[in-house]
Amino acid sequence: MRRAAILAALAALTVAAPGASANPITFPADPGFSTGSAWTASSQCNLLCTATGTQPATGGNPGGEALASYGTVANVLGLAAGSVDFTSSAFAWSGGTPAAATLHLDAKASVSTLLALGGSAGATIGLADLTAAHTTNLRSLAFTAAQPWTGTDVAVPSSLLVAGHSYQLSIHTTFSATLAVLGGATVAYDNVQLAATRAVPVVSGPIVGTPTTTSVHVGAGADTAGADATYHLEYGATTAYGSATSDTALAGAPGTVPIGVNLTGLSPATTYHARLVVTSDGGTGYGPDVSFTTAALGAPVLPLVPDVGAVTADVSDARAADVAAVVQTNGLVGSDYRFEYGTTTSYGSATATVAVPAGDAGGWSILEQLLTGLTPGTTYHVRAAVRLGVLSFYGADTTFTTPAAQAPSLGTAMVTPGITRAQVSAAITPHTSATRWHVDYGTTTAYGRASAGFDLPAGDQPTQGVVDLTGLSPDTAYHFRFVAISQDGTATGADQAFRTAVDDGTTQAEGTDGGSTDGGTTDGGTTTTPAAPVAAPAAVTPAPVATKAA
Repeated sequence: MRRAAILAALAALTVAAPGASANPITFPADPGFSTGSAWTASSQCNLLCTATGTQPATGGNPGGEALASYGTVANVLGLAAGSVDFTSSAFAWSGGTPAAATLHLDAKASVSTLLALGGSAGATIGLADLTAAHTTNLRSLAFTAAQPWTGTDVAVPSSLLVAGHSYQLSIHTTFSATLAVLGGATVAYDNVQLAATRAVPVVSGPIVGTPTTTSVHVGAGADTAGADATYHLEYGATTAYGSATSDTALAGAPGTVPIGVNLTGLSPATTYHARLVVTSDGGTGYGPDVSFTTAALGAPVLPLVPDVGAVTADVSDARAADVAAVVQTNGLVGSDYRFEYGTTTSYGSATATVAVPAGDAGGWSILEQLLTGLTPGTTYHVRAAVRLGVLSFYGADTTFTTPAAQAPSLGTAMVTPGITRAQVSAAITPHTSATRWHVDYGTTTAYGRASAGFDLPAGDQPTQGVVDLTGLSPDTAYHFRFVAISQDGTATGADQAFRTAVDDGTTQAEGTDGGSTDGGTTDGGTTTTPAAPVAAPAAVTPAPVATKAA
């Protein structure tokens, strides 16, 4: 297996120009644990146990691995709990939002003594966004008594990888025993790697200017998911095209940007087909076919006017849509624009009228605005309108449909209890509206207490919500449930019960903040926790997908 230093030189995950970087993008380039590894280890345990993190460790693995070790040091009744954390150096994501991302790791466990005493061993795999100051718990694992090297592939929400943000990977291993008797357990990790597949460029909203006898402007909007790219125009007498312009460089940028070609050397009075083609390390995206006919020799020269493209709509939630269109100003100045929209081609509504932004060197500009106050589950018509003096020029009509309203949903809740606190978590999906969630808890199903509320934006990406319930009484039964509320409905999770541990006077203090909660979630798809995440005992055993040799 790969054994060179993991995360060496992790200052950046750099994506090279098209053709120089393979797709998918992998990080780190060599994921084995060995001398010079940029991972750090830390551990904690109560007075009845020891926990250590070692890397590189040989353990029969000649290239090295990360080893979490646990042992109990007394033969008395009481909860012996400890944890080991492995954290990578920081790395930067330089691309746009990928099409998909997966985190792979291999793990091996020897925990039979621990499980025989009613204990448990598990791990939580995390991705920390250092720029936004939040951590996402990607997967919880529970280990079997003598688990051989087993590969686990964890889906990473693509929205978590934001251009310019810095990240750290983490592996949080927990051990616990209900009886602190002499014994131990180990869990080893290797081959940790994040692989992200770049999205294929999208070319939309084509625009064709007024042809002369031998030339025409052809433009569109291009979204390369933040990657550097090149583009060219294919053209010819049929949709087989046959001719193409030379490639033009396109710098990576978020969102849709205008691209365009001034095509020359055409024949008079001839019909042509054309399409724009954009290539990045994510692949090649093709724009829709457009056709035009050049002017005949001797035909009157038409005055220059703005050329307005069709609208591209990004439906962000059930009640809003981002719309964009490309315009070629043809050197004309002083124009402004708005978007007209409605449920028919009579439109009836319009955005504010604003100045057309300055174009690029070729005169291409991108028009963008946000439509709000839309009705869920409704089809809308929209077009861009550019005004020059008293004249207006319109792009082609485009339709889009907002999703039907959907109440938030909740996944199965998990809990890890301590003596005077408990960490609870559940997946929360807002769906079509911004959502506020909280946790009800108490000693009966009437609850009586509630955590603080936490907000999530609309979206279909599940978010792992985590709350640390504090100020609890030792050796006491509690009930809790998650509640998520939006304007589209309320989701109430099933009642869950747990019991806090006995305080036998040997366990280190769990904290004295005295409040009811801390933790929670922040912007879409992420979880903010005040400390390292704790794996819940109800986690599933990973399926053997890619096994490493012992």
